[in-house]
Amino acid sequence: MRKSDIDGLLDVRTFVRMAGRFFATVLILLFIASCGKKSNPVVPVEGEGNCINYGEYPSCIASCSTTDQTSCVSVSGGYAYVADGSAGLQVLDISTPGSLAIVGTADTPGLARSVAVSGGYAYVADYNAGLQVIDISTPGAPEIAGSADTPGYAMGVAVSGGYAYVADNESGLQVIDISIPGSPAIVGSADTPGWAHGVAVSGDYAFVADGSSGLQVIDISTPGSPVIAGYVGTPIHAVKVAVSGRYAYVTDFDLGIYVIDISAPGSPVIEGSACSHEVKGARGIAVSGDYVYFTAGSGFQAINKQCEN
Repeated sequence: MRKSDIDGLLDVRTFVRMAGRFFATVLILLFIASCGKKSNPVVPVEGEGNCINYGEYPSCIASCSTTDQTSCVSVSGGYAYVADGSAGLQVLDISTPGSLAIVGTADTPGLARSVAVSGGYAYVADYNAGLQVIDISTPGAPEIAGSADTPGYAMGVAVSGGYAYVADNESGLQVIDISIPGSPAIVGSADTPGWAHGVAVSGDYAFVADGSSGLQVIDISTPGSPVIAGYVGTPIHAVKVAVSGRYAYVTDFDLGIYVIDISAPGSPVIEGSACSHEVKGARGIAVSGDYVYFTAGSGFQAINKQCEN
């Protein structure tokens, strides 16, 4: 399928969403774990193979409607920064979790698919408009400060040091120098074998969810010359990735979340998966402490990554 075909499909989907459902919802949820803790994050669940114990659903304590479909959120200070599709970047005041409010908006030229926050800037993967750098020093009045057009379609972004790492669909990983936020510039790239949808950075490595080519591990010790150091296939289509310690957590289309040991970056190994009914269909993913948070279908859920039977 050509890029133009994909672009057309996404434009149709955006139109249908806007015509049939005018609001998306950002949820702030509270999850209380029911599992004990154990060092091994992979736990067999009867009837499901080698899976993480799912636990309970989280409960919603507040919500806030946004204009389009929220695809990613980054939290910094008392604010949440939401990639909101055709509505660009939405800034929510979350200082009072039970009472959320949109306080600012930056209308990006493309479709905001992902966002990362560093310092006084939000970095938005803006699909057909590449990377948008947004000044959020005044959260109520965010402004586009600069941009870098990427050769593909910006789907995901991670920031580390003075660089933004963009998952650029069939153009792989793009490395962008953001040391001057108003003038970001591409300084390197790694052409991954699949279609890069998501990226996470840890140390000298970028971990790319590369569609049908699974998880690609890219050495970024020299940002201008990134090279693929290793990979591991996932069953269908790797969508998003989060990293915590020695593990990468990859959402794989409708098959749930895969836990990958990345302690040897050149030889990553799948150690298990979260594959209960509720976890299948997981898309966006984040890890904090003992918990893995993910979006699935129309909701947001959480599991304990260190459970025991």
